[in-house]
Amino acid sequence: MLNEKLRELRLSNNMTQEEVSQNLGISSQTVSKWERGLLSPDISLLPKIAELYDCTIDSLFGMKNIFTMKHHREIGKKLKDFADNPDWENEYHFWLEQIERFPDVYSHYIILMSKVLENRAFEGEVIAQLLILTDYAEVHCKDSDLLDSIHFNMVEILGQAGDKKDFDKLNEYHKKLPRMCNGKERLFKYILSGEALKNRELSTVAFSLGVLTDSILNLITPEMLPEEKLYYYKKAVDIIETVTEGKYAGQYEIPLLGNYYQIALLLKQRNDKEYEKYIEKLFVTIERHLNRYEGMDTSELLFAVKNYETVRIDGLFTEAKRILELMEKEDLFVELKEKTTELKHRYIRYFNM
Repeated sequence: MLNEKLRELRLSNNMTQEEVSQNLGISSQTVSKWERGLLSPDISLLPKIAELYDCTIDSLFGMKNIFTMKHHREIGKKLKDFADNPDWENEYHFWLEQIERFPDVYSHYIILMSKVLENRAFEGEVIAQLLILTDYAEVHCKDSDLLDSIHFNMVEILGQAGDKKDFDKLNEYHKKLPRMCNGKERLFKYILSGEALKNRELSTVAFSLGVLTDSILNLITPEMLPEEKLYYYKKAVDIIETVTEGKYAGQYEIPLLGNYYQIALLLKQRNDKEYEKYIEKLFVTIERHLNRYEGMDTSELLFAVKNYETVRIDGLFTEAKRILELMEKEDLFVELKEKTTELKHRYIRYFNM
C-alpha cells in the first residue's frame, strides 16, 4: 500500500518525517498522516516524492512489475520489426522513448549505446543526448556493473567519434572504470598516443604476466602429487620465459628464481637428472643481474625494463639471496654448496648490501 511504501522509502533513506516535510514544503503532520494511511499525497507532489526518494512514480504504487512485463512485450515486437525492416532513425527514437518512459531501466541505455556503435551514428546531437543520459545514470544508477557498462560504451563511442571537444569526458569515463574491467586496456588507444601509449601497453603486459603466473601458482596445494606441482611450476616458468625471451627482465625475474628452485628440488627428490637444467637456469639468471648495466639485452615486452636503471633491485636482490641460502642448506644440493656459497658472497659484494 502507498502508506507503507512511503514509510519504507523514508526509513531506507535515513530520513525523519520532519526532514521529508522540509524537502517537500509541507508539514510533518501531513507526512505522518500519509504513513498512517489517513491521507494520500496530492498528485502534484508525486514527482517531488519520487525525486526525493530516487525512485519512479510507478514504483510508489507498486506498478513497476506490471509495466515491466508490458514493456518487455512491446520491446520484443519492436525488435522483430527492426530486424525485419532495419530503420536506424526509428530505432534510435524508439529507445529514447523507452528511456524517457522508464529512466531507471539502465539496460536500455546500454542497448541504445551499442546500437549507436553498430550504426556508427556519431552525429553531434546523438553524442549530446548520450552524454545527458550518462550524466543522469551517474547520479541515479545504483548498479555498479550497469554503470561500468555505460561508461565503457561511452568511452568507445567518444573514442570512435574522435571529436576533440569530448576528450575530457572520454578520459573522465575511462578513469571511472575499475582496473580489472574486461576490455578497459584496449580503450587506452583513445586517450594516449605515441610513446605514452606504448609504455602503457608494456605496463599492461607486465601486469597481466604477474596476474596470470600468480593465478597458476595459486592452483598448487600441499596435498598435490609432485607431478602435479611440477606441471604448474613449469607452466608458470614457460609463460615468463616466453615473454622475456630469456633476456634480463628486472623485477619480473623474481618469480623465475623461486620457480626454478622449486622445480629443481622436485626433480632432484625423484632423482631426475633434468634438475640440472633448472639449476643452470637459476645460476644464469642470478649471474645476469651482476651484469645488468653493461649493455646486456633486455626484454622487449616488459615496461619496467625500459627504465631498468631506475628500477629498485631490493626485491630482486632479496629473492636471489634467499634462494641461494636455501640451496646452501638443502642436503639434496650438497654437491653445489661451494658454488652456491661463492655466488652468494659475490652477489652480496656486488650490490654492497
